[in-house]
Amino acid sequence: MTDEELVVELALTRLDNPGVDLEEIAAMVVRRVGRDRMLQFASQNLAARDELRGSAFDAAVEYVLRQQSMHCSGRS
Repeated sequence: MTDEELVVELALTRLDNPGVDLEEIAAMVVRRVGRDRMLQFASQNLAARDELRGSAFDAAVEYVLRQQSMHCSGRS
C-alpha cells in the first residue's frame, strides 16, 4: 500500500463515519488492513521516530495519522 493509497483509505473511511474522531478513524483503517500491514506501519513509524511508543497497533495508528498530516501539509 502506497502512502497515497493509505491517505485515500483514510479519507474514504472518514467519509463513511462522519463525526468520528480522526484517531479512531485511523484505528479503523489499521484494523481493516490486517496484521501484516499493521506491522509494516509500526516498523515504518519506528524507523521515522527511532522509538516505539506503546503497542505495535498504537504505533501503526500514529503512522497513519502522520501520513495524513504530512499529505495535508504538502510534505508527501
